[in-house]
Amino acid sequence: PMSAMTETMHKVCPHCGSSFSPIDLSFPHNFKRQIFCGKSCMHAAKLIAKENIPARFWSKVEKRGDDECWGWKAQKRWDGYGRFVWNSKPLWAHRYSYELHHGPIPEGMHVLHSCDNPECTNPKHLRVGTHDDNMADMHGKRRGWYHGRLTKEQVR
Repeated sequence: PMSAMTETMHKVCPHCGSSFSPIDLSFPHNFKRQIFCGKSCMHAAKLIAKENIPARFWSKVEKRGDDECWGWKAQKRWDGYGRFVWNSKPLWAHRYSYELHHGPIPEGMHVLHSCDNPECTNPKHLRVGTHDDNMADMHGKRRGWYHGRLTKEQVR
């Protein structure tokens, strides 16, 4: 039964194009999940995918005018922030956009939206700031749960 399966089941490696039998005991995955002919093709394909990350990222962005918000079309968190997964690592869309255009985000810093639109990835709308900067911005624009409280005089 297993030998009959190896004779009939062949796949084509998406990296090198060679035909292979997916039952290879030296490969760490089971035969149904094996995509590449071997570890070298798997690692080479990962390197190529790493180079194409920006293209994959921008395919999930709805670019509009230079000064308009660029909406995130893919997965979003409950509060609207875009989420981008690469190599099993979740990335925030606005942070990745900032890094593509402005370079690394200093440790401990936040990426703030001047437009107050959490799904926006337009690098012109993004800047680096501290947590305190973000809170001051929120207070200055009267956003946040505490601005919704009514006084006794307002209720009457």
